[in-house]
Amino acid sequence: MAPWPPEYRYLADRLAPLDLTTLPGHNGLVLHFHVHIDIVVNGKKVTIPRFVGINLGAGWLTELHTHDTRGVIHVEAQKARDFTVGQFFAEWAVYLDSHLIGGYSGMKWYLDGKLQTGNPQTLIFKPHQEIAFVVGKAPAKIPSSYAFRAGE
Repeated sequence: MAPWPPEYRYLADRLAPLDLTTLPGHNGLVLHFHVHIDIVVNGKKVTIPRFVGINLGAGWLTELHTHDTRGVIHVEAQKARDFTVGQFFAEWAVYLDSHLIGGYSGMKWYLDGKLQTGNPQTLIFKPHQEIAFVVGKAPAKIPSSYAFRAGE
């Protein structure tokens, strides 16, 4: 059940099966954009923690990561390629499929405010998407966009 902290102990072991790698810093990036994810469970916002995909102890970060708790996902890579919602959630060690998020069933998901069907794991991240996952009581207004900071 939420909240779900970032899981570091086995993070390095999950990277290869997820087709993710570590980055040697921000040098040589050919892909760098941001998406925003909201999670609402029974009317309450669930915080996406800072440092998902960042192992501070070992001093590295992955191609998909968070720096803070705003729900902004950083997508950064040294070669142009696609990354998916499923990769991020598996890296975070939070279960996700077409009806479940974490330990919650009956999940609905939205892309830019529009209800979606199918499995959100396969959604390819694109710049400035707003992705919302809702379980139980929905917010009064489903988020359709996010006010990214300058340069994000």
